[in-house]
Amino acid sequence: MKHIKSNISEIRKSILVKDIMTTKVFSLAKECTADAAVNIMAKKKISTILVCDKNNPIGIVTERDIISKLLFMNKDKNKTKLLDIMSKHLVTINPESSILKASSAMKSKKVRKLVVVDSENRLLGILSQTDIIRSMNRINENYRHLLWNPWFSALLFLAITALFILNWLIFRK
Repeated sequence: MKHIKSNISEIRKSILVKDIMTTKVFSLAKECTADAAVNIMAKKKISTILVCDKNNPIGIVTERDIISKLLFMNKDKNKTKLLDIMSKHLVTINPESSILKASSAMKSKKVRKLVVVDSENRLLGILSQTDIIRSMNRINENYRHLLWNPWFSALLFLAITALFILNWLIFRK
């Protein structure tokens, strides 16, 4: 019985952005060249570089930005500044927000990554769709243990039986 309660509590407990976000984020100044971003992305095998001004994020450069704003436009990566190719409209989120709120923000803003900032807009991390999907495995494990627990099945059977008897007692003629 105690095991069932702990599973139910775990499922009810919201998973927060801070629990699953990536904290190792690479950032560059807006004056840096696209070449610097491309080199870091290739060496570190990452898809995103944040553009910051004194640890405050002001833009984001993704692989998609590199392709569409640099390569497709035939710009020189050694002369093009990050300021010229970064996406300037960052979608940010608080680390205490739930992943449900984060997912909704991604969907409504049509972005794949959220920049995690504190109340003073300082960079704390980044949350991607991949981070959220990985967290679903943990939720799935909690549900699986709960649903296959014999005590849960017995309690569910007793609850349904009690409701059936109560319904029969109230509505019988």
